Amino acid sequence: MWEIGNSADAGFASALSEARVKPQDYEGIRLYWAPKDIHKTKERLKSLGYGVSELEHRDYGQTEFVLTDDDGYSHCFGVPTQR
Repeated sequence: MWEIGNSADAGFASALSEARVKPQDYEGIRLYWAPKDIHKTKERLKSLGYGVSELEHRDYGQTEFVLTDDDGYSHCFGVPTQR
């Protein structure tokens, strides 16, 4: 456990607690992954019970799907679109 030992520490702790305020449009952290086989990865995660999105072919040349883990983190799995 962290203890506040002097007034400088107290100022740091106060600033740290104020920094936790999120902007109104904050979407959180999204982690990006580039699997070798996106289809196998999607099916494996689905078999483990994760709710995965459908594969999306994006305008910028990426095929991807997204899931949110048990801790609330968003994971995007993507590879260059094969056309």
